[in-house]
Amino acid sequence: MTRLTLPKLPKKLNPDAPDLLSESSYASLLLETDWSGTEVHGVTFQGVLFQDSDLSETLWEWTRMQDVLMEHCNLSGLRWHEAGLTRIRMYQCRLLGAQFTGLESAHLILEGCDARLSFWQGNFKQAHFKDTNFTDASFDRVDLSKAVFRNCTLSKTNLRECKLEETDLRGSTLSGFRVQVQNLQGAIIETAQLPELAHLLGVVVNDAPET
Repeated sequence: MTRLTLPKLPKKLNPDAPDLLSESSYASLLLETDWSGTEVHGVTFQGVLFQDSDLSETLWEWTRMQDVLMEHCNLSGLRWHEAGLTRIRMYQCRLLGAQFTGLESAHLILEGCDARLSFWQGNFKQAHFKDTNFTDASFDRVDLSKAVFRNCTLSKTNLRECKLEETDLRGSTLSGFRVQVQNLQGAIIETAQLPELAHLLGVVVNDAPET
């Protein structure tokens, strides 16, 4: 079971609206900013709270974030390459069509997010997803061992080549999700989810008695 580790924010955050510049560092800030469509590389964030910020359609490379909380932010259509995310919580954020490639993450938390059509590729350590919609999302050969998907929507989600050993899927909607049967070995589900997996096994669930 993944141990939930929240971002550790400073007691005092300074409200600011700085310019976003490549190779710059930002720390101990409360940001309510519109950086949509920006293209930068090598930016570092430490102990930062993003509130109602617009980071949609951003193209960021080699971004480093540690102890960052994002609340009610628009992250739709972003393309982040080789990002390093440690102790990051995204709460009620919009990630429609977001793309993360070469991601290195530890203690990544998504809660109440819209991540439909999103794309994830990289390494996940102790990931926790709750009440998040991953419909039509794709995880590209990701090791999701011991990750938690609690009450998430995984309809048509592509997990075909992912490692799912001890991955906790309880409470999530699995109808139509895409996974190789052998990769489900060791995954944690509940009895009520078994009928949703019938299509993977090629069986029909029918509890009606013969007449």
